[in-house]
Amino acid sequence: FLMVGLSLDAESEPLRKCCVDEEIGWLQLHEPGLEFDQPAVKAYEVNGIPSIWLIDRDGLVIGIDLRGEEIAVAIEKALE
Repeated sequence: FLMVGLSLDAESEPLRKCCVDEEIGWLQLHEPGLEFDQPAVKAYEVNGIPSIWLIDRDGLVIGIDLRGEEIAVAIEKALE
């Protein structure tokens, strides 16, 4: 299981501060100035933030914009 965050913020400092303040320990990607022109955003057709995507080990999207318990259920099912 791998979790990755993708920041669309123009500056990196708010992302750094958020990671420290919220104790975010997973990988965070940041492409300053690209916003919705970021390659990953285009590849997965992200049209708003926040957006949560679950992608299985084969690279297939198995969940979009899941919340709360839905995330855990989808992960458990993917790991079966």
